[in-house]
Amino acid sequence: MAHSDKNIVITPNIGSSTDDPKIVFSGADANYGAQNITLRVYPVNNGTLSFEGLAGQLLSLSNNYSGFVFQANDLSGTPYIEVLDSGLVRIAQYPGNVLIGTPNDNGNDKLQVSGSILSTSTIKGATLTSTVATGTAPLTVTSSTMVSNLNAQYWNGNSFSSYLNQGVRTGDGPTFDQVYTNGWFRNNAINTGLYNQNTGSHFFSSAAQTWDLAGGTDASAINIKIRSAHNGTVRGWLYGDGEWFGLYNRNGEWVLRHRQTDGYSPNWWFLESGNESWSGDPGSDEGKVEYHSNRFYIAAGSNSAEIVRFRRSGTDVSYIDNSGNFVGNVTGNVSGSAGSASTASTANSANTATTATNWGTYGGVPSAGTSFGNANTIGRSDANGYTYFNYINSNTGNGENPTVDQFITTNGSDGFYRKSNIAWAVGRRAVAMSLVFGR
Repeated sequence: MAHSDKNIVITPNIGSSTDDPKIVFSGADANYGAQNITLRVYPVNNGTLSFEGLAGQLLSLSNNYSGFVFQANDLSGTPYIEVLDSGLVRIAQYPGNVLIGTPNDNGNDKLQVSGSILSTSTIKGATLTSTVATGTAPLTVTSSTMVSNLNAQYWNGNSFSSYLNQGVRTGDGPTFDQVYTNGWFRNNAINTGLYNQNTGSHFFSSAAQTWDLAGGTDASAINIKIRSAHNGTVRGWLYGDGEWFGLYNRNGEWVLRHRQTDGYSPNWWFLESGNESWSGDPGSDEGKVEYHSNRFYIAAGSNSAEIVRFRRSGTDVSYIDNSGNFVGNVTGNVSGSAGSASTASTANSANTATTATNWGTYGGVPSAGTSFGNANTIGRSDANGYTYFNYINSNTGNGENPTVDQFITTNGSDGFYRKSNIAWAVGRRAVAMSLVFGR
């Protein structure tokens, strides 16, 4: 091993029938002995230069523009690189891999590149595999054009099945756990809307300005419950069936109902059975109507001026004051205590009497006989508007002596009292007077 081993030996092999011309290049230094590479010239392919070493042919160049222009082979002659006259270059077409930008062979991939690959045309392959870690996009795309037949597992970082696991096209019927909107839920057709698959209840619009709530069949009763929270305490309850519509209490029992079959006059029914406790007295500035103990109550507020007032055509016609006194015209039978005479503001009109009526009682009046049903009855009006008295008494003084213009007369047969004036009596020269001064 010396520098003297360096050499170049040219052997023409003139006259040899078996050997071709060659040049042997020998390199050496203090550490290595002669390392030889032989350049041979073969007559094939219009002349071929072949660089050969201990492993065999290393490189060959052919003086030929058809077929192979350049080859680099292993010891067995298997080419690593081939350049054809067609411009085709073959690299590692047999065993071996091609490395670009890296000295490390992973032993698997035919082409291994460390760095970017720029292509101005199409890159084709069976599969495209990215090994970049999460956090770096495996693809950078400039175009927004849709990719046909692209089947992706993830959408916006999540598995595609996490978003869509069923059809959501116009004709599909997808099922969702919950649906939110910041706008309107819109429906394009009448008689369609919300439907509960489990209970068969419907909520829909059948016409303009109309919403419908329906059960499963036409014979079904329908309920609307108003609650304080989901499945919470019932605060209000509307109910309707084939005959009735109205209000339930929170226990599902009738409180107020209306017989709504066509043909019945307007009506409201109060049902007390099973719910008979007085609901309380109204306070200031409020009132109520209540059916309690099998009767109606009209209860005015604690600061009421009257209990109730009756009005017709914009005019007040009567009222009941806070003491229970009725102020107005009365016809028909009246029972109970008459109270003081000052509580009646309007006298009973004979023109409005329709039935025989006892006027009530006033303490201390003696028995009137069989024509009155009550010993303490003050008077009586019959259906013809006539008034009957047991007694006519006066508590005025005996010495008033007013000017007499009218006086009471009878005809002596029917027992009716009539008013007569003095001129009438003088003209007939017969006066039958019955003056009543009191008892």
